[in-house]
Amino acid sequence: MKLGLIIEGEYDEPVISKLVRRICKQSGCPVNISKERIRFGRGFGNISKKLDAFAEQLQIVGSEAIVVVADNDRKSRNLRLNSLRDKIRGISVPVAVGIAIEAVEAWLLADEQALNLSLGTTQIPKLPSPSKIKNPKDKLEQVAKKYANQPVLRDLYGQIADRADKKVLDKRCRCFNRFHNELRSCLRKAQPGT
Repeated sequence: MKLGLIIEGEYDEPVISKLVRRICKQSGCPVNISKERIRFGRGFGNISKKLDAFAEQLQIVGSEAIVVVADNDRKSRNLRLNSLRDKIRGISVPVAVGIAIEAVEAWLLADEQALNLSLGTTQIPKLPSPSKIKNPKDKLEQVAKKYANQPVLRDLYGQIADRADKKVLDKRCRCFNRFHNELRSCLRKAQPGT
């Protein structure tokens, strides 16, 4: 299935695309997410304003379903989610919407085993309540520097997402669990007869 992504920026792309591919594969629906089917909103405001145009562009390049993921950024998750859901009503292909609290880095911080493997250490402890971390981007940088003495590079995001246990993410990040369920529902809608 050809899937389109609407996300905030380049750093989110390896996280979202890898997690989405893994969820889709597990659901029996492998997907193709090519670079031509990715749109970067550069923040929630731009995603919200340009959602119709992005969705139209993605359908033109053959997207059979669309995934939209934005950061919460200390705003009301429900207001942001409802705002995006209002805008997707007119889109003719199935759409899954996810809001990461506070940012997708919280999802990465939820699985300390994936962090340890990706950073080449065994010292990172289980972090309490990843969804309550005020600035997960900064926290991820602090963890990498403290436990592995290395900067957080874009490749690291993809490595952690590859290794993250979706069951751990579901359990530790309610917003990920909601997105996970919504994506599976979207896939069922996109595959008639399943």
